[in-house]
Amino acid sequence: MTKEAFFKIESEGLNPRTMPLGDLAYILENLNKAVSEIAEANGCEQKNIRISLAEIREGSEECVFVCGPETHQYFTEMAVAIESRDPSLIPEQARTRISNIHARTKKRGWVFGISEYEKNGRDYRVYVTPDDTLFDKPRTMGATSIVARILKVGAEDDNWSVRLRLPDGAKLTAKVKTESLACQLGRLLTKRVELHGKSTWNSENWRLHAFQVESIGDYVEEDSDPLNAMKLLQEATGGFWDTIDVDAHIQDLRGSNGGATA
Repeated sequence: MTKEAFFKIESEGLNPRTMPLGDLAYILENLNKAVSEIAEANGCEQKNIRISLAEIREGSEECVFVCGPETHQYFTEMAVAIESRDPSLIPEQARTRISNIHARTKKRGWVFGISEYEKNGRDYRVYVTPDDTLFDKPRTMGATSIVARILKVGAEDDNWSVRLRLPDGAKLTAKVKTESLACQLGRLLTKRVELHGKSTWNSENWRLHAFQVESIGDYVEEDSDPLNAMKLLQEATGGFWDTIDVDAHIQDLRGSNGGATA
């Protein structure tokens, strides 16, 4: 069965011909960006996301946006996050885009819904009315340290950010306090690094909701280099092994334990 997903906006007398063009473009742009951010967090290229307007029917009181099978999974994640009111389930940028849509539909008095599939008519998993609160889970904020792998560093409008892979495998885009700090993080790509900063947690399940990197900690993952490891061991032991015959030393240890060799 081909999977499709639908995003519907409904109100009395509303259809693609009566919806103001500015509202139509604004909602389509934010919806596409929200799904693209979720897709990117799952390793899918944003260029593969396709969302289009459908269902232009006479007398209809809804506008429906449809996406193809390749986008279905990300619509599902968006629906779950909204249904559970848990913002930590999707990237921060996706939450912002969905909040933008909600603010616009609330202003207009419209309802929006998300459907994951079609079977004898659409089953809309979640509806959001103008009176609903999108994400209302309690949050706890404070200074903390995390260890995460650096995936990507970038900037938008002079706002620096870093893409992280957390120990549980989840990905998170975190803000970076300064440009110089972002440059330091850029030199640590693919490494697991200790980071200090400000965190926001979901206090019900302790998922990390947001993080701002303020400094780099002492721990930085080293590359696997046996020769360098031996050099570090030699330095740490103060040259103890320089004058030792390792084979003879091991034989002495075996003999002193009364062991027999095969």
